Amino acid sequence: MPQPHRLGSIGTRTQPVDPNDPRILLQMDPERPLARGEPDFHIVDAVEMRCPGATYTLFLDMYHCH
Repeated sequence: MPQPHRLGSIGTRTQPVDPNDPRILLQMDPERPLARGEPDFHIVDAVEMRCPGATYTLFLDMYHCH
């Protein structure tokens, strides 16, 4: 079994030009779909998976299902 270790949030999927872009907060609503062409500002987490022969880093968007 791999041993998971959460490294933490590494930022958004797309780097916002303006760090105060109101879409960043709007996208925290899991029921709100992205508009066509809208940049994806969902937060990405890094999780390290330690296996006996190797260690892998997985990047996960756990905050929206699509």
